Amino acid sequence: MRRIAAGSLTLSLLAVLHAFPAAAVTWYVPAQAPTIAAGVDSAAAGDTVLVACGTYFERNIDVPSGICLRSESRQADGAVLDGEGLDRVLWAQSVTDMRLQGFTITGGYRNWGAGISLNDSPIEIADCLFAGNTATWQGGGLLIEYCDPVLRNVTVAGNAAPQGSGMYVYFAAPIIENALVALNDGLSVWCSTQSAPQFSCSDIWGNSAGDWQACIADQLGQDGNIWADPLFCDPPADPWTLDAASPCLPANNDCGELMGALGQSCAVVAVPGEEPGAAGQGRMVLVK
Repeated sequence: MRRIAAGSLTLSLLAVLHAFPAAAVTWYVPAQAPTIAAGVDSAAAGDTVLVACGTYFERNIDVPSGICLRSESRQADGAVLDGEGLDRVLWAQSVTDMRLQGFTITGGYRNWGAGISLNDSPIEIADCLFAGNTATWQGGGLLIEYCDPVLRNVTVAGNAAPQGSGMYVYFAAPIIENALVALNDGLSVWCSTQSAPQFSCSDIWGNSAGDWQACIADQLGQDGNIWADPLFCDPPADPWTLDAASPCLPANNDCGELMGALGQSCAVVAVPGEEPGAAGQGRMVLVK
């Protein structure tokens, strides 16, 4: 009988395992993992953490490389991550090949990067709302440093920070498409002299310390970028969805694309003697 050396068998098995890597796994929150943090901790590269709609009171979630973290709806109003004003909500340190999609990030509080902090982490963020986050120093909504992430269809609104209430960009060149940065308490986007954020088809408006200024001043009017009241529906009850007349809706801008993470949920109603769409006038909230 032919004998096979144990060492040779082990090497052969390892070769087979290497040739057929483990299949990607979907981790369901909260069905399988009770929290988003637990789902993220369980996931390996190639896995998806799929979050059911609802509000999750979690903070300082450390996202790893190689995973997709998204809500079931893939829409910003589907799953809410609320830091309750106790710490930042998400952070990524030296993370690659990671996608974040379909969340509201709110209630973050930190000296820097209250909503999310990206350090050397060129991840992709899509269909997310960053609102109601406060940094005591830098980056109320997002802090981006030493990396070039891609942001698509994000709304950054109602955040606060002395430097970069919406975004703080340091030695970075993020690509930012179809964004809405509005009504933040401070400068919309702060960036260091060696940073080069690139906006396209985006609206930046109504930020208390300035909108298209400093490093992004020359991008207004280029690549579909606009400076216009986005016509939010019904603050504070429904603060970040859009009126039917909003310039951020695809039918109302030259890009033909949605600017921001949330679409229409109310319509303009004409009022005799008044201009439809004026603040506090001529609006009717629609049943979704």
